[in-house]
Amino acid sequence: MANAREAVDYIRFHLGMELEETKMHKLLYYIQGWSLAWTGKPLFEQDIQAWALGPVVPSMRHYQAPALHPQQYDLSAEQIDIIESVVETYGGMSANKLVSLTHTESPWLDAWGDRGHDDKGNEPISHVAMRREFTRQAIQGKGPIHRKPEYKEIPDDKLERILDEACLNWDRTLRLLAQ
Repeated sequence: MANAREAVDYIRFHLGMELEETKMHKLLYYIQGWSLAWTGKPLFEQDIQAWALGPVVPSMRHYQAPALHPQQYDLSAEQIDIIESVVETYGGMSANKLVSLTHTESPWLDAWGDRGHDDKGNEPISHVAMRREFTRQAIQGKGPIHRKPEYKEIPDDKLERILDEACLNWDRTLRLLAQ
């Protein structure tokens, strides 16, 4: 699993986008939410919380990007596609627009509860809530377009070996479950 810093560094250095802090947090929220909807897995390990201005990744507060461009990112092709798809959709929006948008979505609303706009909060936003919201949006045709990464063709002999190993693993698992 990637780290939120890698996603932000990729946006800043590879995509050439400067991010002020509020916008960075909202893009991380959308990256995580769409990753959960499209793959069923979080893209990064850090928690997201509901704060007054919307979702925040507390461990990324006051994050300063490295001065030098990272030579490598520990991101898969699928993770890069998710980041790029989200940035294409939400990256042109202002921080204020993103705050307003997150305030209409159930993950933040449910975690924030009935607090007022001037209240403080740090309730976690669950992966289940994000996956549910962004899957709903995807079904409705909203949000980014999911670009699936191109996959390499696997030679037949290697594919057979992979399938044989998978069958063995499942056979053991099914036998354990049957006991």
